[in-house]
Amino acid sequence: MTAQKKKLLIDYKKAKEEERIGRMTRVSKANAAHKRINNDLDLDLGGGRRNNSSAASKRTGDLTLEERLKMKD
Repeated sequence: MTAQKKKLLIDYKKAKEEERIGRMTRVSKANAAHKRINNDLDLDLGGGRRNNSSAASKRTGDLTLEERLKMKD
């Protein structure tokens, strides 16, 4: 009786682990598909090196030091 319970418990844990891995794989594949679609549509979801603090800081990030000094004056 105890051996049978142990076997059933092992089988249950194995099935749960396979289910968990299957869910993670489906999510991973879905995320990859969404990323490909967004790249194809040239959508930027953020997460880049810049923050969203203000539009002015984004513009000045692309300027040289001389251009920023001219803007400041």
